[in-house]
Amino acid sequence: MKMVSADTIDKLIEAHKNKDEKEFEKWAGIIAETYEENGDSEEAEMLRSRISGNDNQVSPEVTFDRKPLEYSMYLKTLLREKLINDEEYKRVLKRLRNDYGVVSEWSP
Repeated sequence: MKMVSADTIDKLIEAHKNKDEKEFEKWAGIIAETYEENGDSEEAEMLRSRISGNDNQVSPEVTFDRKPLEYSMYLKTLLREKLINDEEYKRVLKRLRNDYGVVSEWSP
């Protein structure tokens, strides 16, 4: 099973933070390819649709305060789907917390 590396996720986040749409699409596409190569073509297609804006869904406006939570949820999904390992998860989560000044973890 192919995994998404922490470096790929880091580059995706960096492109998003820099508002570099072309670079963001490139790294998001790599993640979609990984899903497809792992036999999850539905998830890959959903990602590609979201990236291209052809998903016909109204995206909620995301405020700055929600980004760390959304990134964290995305990371947990990648970990659960075994596209990243525990070490990569912790490394990227640490970087996110650093970047956004998050000092603790909230769990429902």
